[in-house]
Amino acid sequence: MNRTIGRSEGRTRTRRNLARRISGAALCASLLGCAASDPKTESTPPAWVHRTIAVGSGDSLHLAHRNLGASRALVFVPGLGDTWRSWLALVTELPDSFGIVLVDALGHGASTKRQGANGPGRQVEALSAALDSLGVEPHALIGHSYGGFIVQYYGRKRPEVPAAIIMAAGTTLRTNPAAADFRALATSMPDTVPDEVLELQRESFFGDVPDAVVRPYIDASRDTPGQVWRDVIDTLLAADTRSFLADFRPRTLLVMAENDKVVGNASMNDIVAALPAADTVRIPRTSHAMHWERPDTVAAVVLSFLGAMR
Repeated sequence: MNRTIGRSEGRTRTRRNLARRISGAALCASLLGCAASDPKTESTPPAWVHRTIAVGSGDSLHLAHRNLGASRALVFVPGLGDTWRSWLALVTELPDSFGIVLVDALGHGASTKRQGANGPGRQVEALSAALDSLGVEPHALIGHSYGGFIVQYYGRKRPEVPAAIIMAAGTTLRTNPAAADFRALATSMPDTVPDEVLELQRESFFGDVPDAVVRPYIDASRDTPGQVWRDVIDTLLAADTRSFLADFRPRTLLVMAENDKVVGNASMNDIVAALPAADTVRIPRTSHAMHWERPDTVAAVVLSFLGAMR
């Protein structure tokens, strides 16, 4: 089922257009996810319980959870350069009847940052081990951008998960119109995200955003080593989830931006084509960071989808 909420798709800026305006290193710092901390919440709410769980191979995964005694647990996976905090505005719109798990993927936030541990396959192994340790059988996995890739691989390995919600992701970067730019930028990405990323981070939003909102994005980006950016981009240029999506069993919701200025709307169009039975919703007046721009609208879409599964 395909739905558009509000306005039709806007004109997409390609990565090549962005590359003409800013340096390659700064461009790379916005790829596939918005590095973020919550724009509304300055400190961690008391309800969150934090755990750092050993997941093998010297890795450990940090996560925050609440209400795990609920009958349905939702697990949220952020994008490249992002952390568990990026979901706080959205989950405050959800009822307390859900258990919530917010994850720092390997290489991000308070999780370990071992080189070679950043591919989606290893991310799924780590996430599965952490959830098993908590005794959590997720009712749904929700992933944004790179987190959406991880959700696809999770659904392949753990097909018993009832639902998958994928936001602003894709099946591969290899067929992206700007694949050559992504490849070059992965090579040129420095070990620390450069200061000029501030202007580019605004491309993750549909409209103008105050510096007070953008600056935390940059702070979190700097905490993600350049090697992680390079590893993830290289992985997504090599991977192609279309090889297994034909057999994808979880019921799926695809959440699309009106005008994704970071990876372009073509990336989500690839998933729509690969999963024709999935529900598809386009959120108006959003770019890549839709869960930041319109967390209430995105939360309502998620709740409607989950409610229809009963």
